[in-house]
Amino acid sequence: MPESDPSPADAAAEALGLPWVQDFVARNVAFPAYCRTTSFARATRDFQVEINRFEEICGRFTPEDFVRRVTVPSQMGLEEDERHWSAAMVVEHAVLVGEAIGRILVFLSHNQAPPTAFDRQTMRPRGAKGVAAMVDLRQLAHDYPHLVHTELGQPTGTPVHPHPFFGDLDLHRWHCLSVSHLRVHRRQLHEIRRRITAGTMRGGLLSSLLFDPSAEMDPQA
Repeated sequence: MPESDPSPADAAAEALGLPWVQDFVARNVAFPAYCRTTSFARATRDFQVEINRFEEICGRFTPEDFVRRVTVPSQMGLEEDERHWSAAMVVEHAVLVGEAIGRILVFLSHNQAPPTAFDRQTMRPRGAKGVAAMVDLRQLAHDYPHLVHTELGQPTGTPVHPHPFFGDLDLHRWHCLSVSHLRVHRRQLHEIRRRITAGTMRGGLLSSLLFDPSAEMDPQA
């Protein structure tokens, strides 16, 4: 008996390069649970907390280390081809996604369909900005909450807009996604920083294999 064709969501997950366990947990457990238990106002506060953590972690890098590519282990929600980025590339990507979600929120809140698809390829970092990516991050830290507070229409009963991995999302779930996305890449930044620190301060490769990060380095899961 021939195998059935994969569902669009399954095909999207495979294209994202997510291990099937992570795919299942992210799509069916973690992200839906966050959306169900988080109000729109709470998601706004969570966004501000996460982007502040982003800035704090980035402040620990030297300019040279900020642009150094570091391969991190597989992490929940992190696509396979994202594991080899520099901190500068992570920041560039986070800004591109945050800006795109902000535009989507405005359209949905006014009962309009966004004119363009959420195109992951256009949000891939090019890595040419270097430390200048921090200017864009600080701008997003200001612009996104301002947009949420001043430019949105109705917060509920909005149309949906498709995400290539999570499917059709309304305004509330897109807003929650902005937080979840930052969390994934904030953990990546911590791991990049940890590996650079382990390699330079503790004797190179061997110590990086032995070094166990303490809770103090990233107290927020």
